[in-house]
Amino acid sequence: MFRTTILILLASVCLITSCKMDKQKNDAQMQQHSEQSFKLPEIPKDADTPQKKADFIIKNYWQNFNFSDTTLAHRPQITEQAFADYVNVLRQVPLELAGDGSEIMMKKADTNKAMFVYFVTLCEKYLYDPNSPVRNEELYLRVLDNILASKSLDDIHKERYKHQQKIAIRNRVGHKATDLSYTMFSGKKGNLYSIKADFTLIYFNNPECNDCGVVMGNLAQSAVINDMLYKGKLKLLAFYPDEDLTVWKKHLANYPSLWINGHDSKGEVVKDKEIYDLKAIPSLYLLDAQKNILLKDARFEEVEEYLKSI
Repeated sequence: MFRTTILILLASVCLITSCKMDKQKNDAQMQQHSEQSFKLPEIPKDADTPQKKADFIIKNYWQNFNFSDTTLAHRPQITEQAFADYVNVLRQVPLELAGDGSEIMMKKADTNKAMFVYFVTLCEKYLYDPNSPVRNEELYLRVLDNILASKSLDDIHKERYKHQQKIAIRNRVGHKATDLSYTMFSGKKGNLYSIKADFTLIYFNNPECNDCGVVMGNLAQSAVINDMLYKGKLKLLAFYPDEDLTVWKKHLANYPSLWINGHDSKGEVVKDKEIYDLKAIPSLYLLDAQKNILLKDARFEEVEEYLKSI
């Protein structure tokens, strides 16, 4: 599996190079600035296995990039495109190797303050923004370590990233989920750890949020989710984190009867105290029987695919 992934990765990198070469041939403007175009490193002959080639590419991707040339921070067709391609490569390799690559990149960028700030912005946009299709919080945590260790940012500017780190390290994959209390329409109260099942899916939502409506429909129509709910292997907690209960009550009839539908028992504690990262909803967390987090802030497709696989 790893070999196949690496071969796909290498093919993707070659395709990226080919596309850029074709574009340069057909674009006179890019020809004039060819000395500033992004050039991939040449893979050495001793990198003779897929693993060695992947390791070399990840760690040497930025070898030919001039981090001291701040004009490249204003040429997204070169720098941001190269960054986006790199993120797609990082997604194909184990997290440890991806983290090493991101650290090398950030340390190279840190030799120039303006370029470092630009790369910090790119990392936040691609790896942390909730709307990014390539968001990767675990990888972003590695980036945050470099941001907070850098001398290119003063303490005031680092506060933003300290806060991000504080939130990101909560409820990480593989760790125990933070307990939360909920109240159902009947007045019955419960908490996350009182739910007994092989798997628990927390669905943070607001019924008047458009995206929530889409995800809710997907959850309600999913064959694997409904089968597991019916058999008792899965419990789904639809958790309303906002204060205005009139909105929640207005849509009670829309929630499937097999779901546990509740609101925050203590007002907006989960949201205000950022017990869970709810910078964007809907948000899905999949837990195992011991309430260890399997998927954090996942897309519906990821949840469904995981459940199908087991």
